[in-house]
Order: sequence, then C-alpha cells, then structure tokens
Amino acid sequence: MKHNKKILIVEDDAFLVDAYKVKLASMPWKIITTTNGDAAYDITVKEKPNLIILDLLIEGLTGLEVLRKLRSSPATKDVPIIVATNVNQDESVNKAKELGANDYFIKSNISIGDLVKKCQDYL
Repeated sequence: MKHNKKILIVEDDAFLVDAYKVKLASMPWKIITTTNGDAAYDITVKEKPNLIILDLLIEGLTGLEVLRKLRSSPATKDVPIIVATNVNQDESVNKAKELGANDYFIKSNISIGDLVKKCQDYL
C-alpha cells in the first residue's frame, strides 16, 4: 500500500499509540510516533507530516509548548494539529486554540474511529 500522507502522533500512552496505529494502519497513511515533546518539532521538520495528533501531557516539552513552537516556525506553521488529550479544562482548551490548534478532543469522549474520520477531514 502506498503511503502518500504522513501523520505524526505525539502521545506517551503506549496503549493508545498502539490503538491509533492499528486503526490508522488501515488507511493509506504513514504513521510516525514519538512520546517526547522535545522530539516532536525535529520530527516534524524532518518528516514533514501532513497532520499531527498531539497530546498535552507528554515527556519533555508539554503539548502546549510543542504547539507554540510549531506555530512560530515558518517550516511547520501550516501543519494541521489535532490536540487529543484528557486535559478537560477550559483554560487548556482556550490556550490550545489560541496557539493555533485546528481541533481539540478529549480522548475519553471520542472513539478512535471518530478520530480517524477527523484525520480524513484534514487530509
């Protein structure tokens, strides 16, 4: 299967990473993963993903710091970013949207199938 689109998943929950990979593997997308916020920017510059799924609570830089860094760089500012997290605080939602998140989902409130559909919308 030819992978013409790339998705970077920035998530430190190994179970969720595996679940995302299994579900997304049925699509013609290359899946790249990291658990580390510090690595997310470098991977984005190198791999040029078409979409990023970003958790807020990760190792290294927080998800909000990663989002700020990605949006402030000309090389990465236009990559669609879906925040998928369990941080359900208005302050975090508002900050993520203010920093340029395209979407914000609470992981416990969305099925992986719905997340795949949302990925299709952005790809």
